Amino acid sequence: VHFDGTAWSPSFTGPAATVLFGVWGTSVSNVWAVGSSGAIYHYDGTTWTAATSGTIDELSGVWGTSASDVWAVGGNAAAGGTAGTILHYNGTTWSSATSGTSRVLYALWGSSPSDVWAMGSFGTIVHYDGTSWSSGTSSGTSFFLGSVWGSSATDVWTVGGRGTILHGPPTG
Repeated sequence: VHFDGTAWSPSFTGPAATVLFGVWGTSVSNVWAVGSSGAIYHYDGTTWTAATSGTIDELSGVWGTSASDVWAVGGNAAAGGTAGTILHYNGTTWSSATSGTSRVLYALWGSSPSDVWAMGSFGTIVHYDGTSWSSGTSSGTSFFLGSVWGSSATDVWTVGGRGTILHGPPTG
């Protein structure tokens, strides 16, 4: 649904079987939504259009730095998909990226095109340095990390299972 400053109204009329989990955008005419079975939709200010993701994995998080630099994360090993799914949009097409983890990823955020963090199951944290994704040290928790937000590279908040709240630069 969309809030126009006064009221909420339906905005998306995609397939009834699609469940959407994440949304991100740069403006009213550039919004991305991701969801079940690899669903990716783009809103151009007027219409939602399905994009080809190339995966059947559940996508739960989407974030980017611009209209031509957008990331989506997810995974679904139980349904025959791949855990640690990361996709990148370059302004034209979505393509798969190597995640550096076999864990399902739920959320991502970054401070720049060369500083992007993805969080997931079992306290998983992976980092993109502008060239590749890599897993690092433990987050200190074995609970899932389901959401992340920050105001700078050194001020990042992550929340997850059993009331987990982490603050500071991610340790990935």
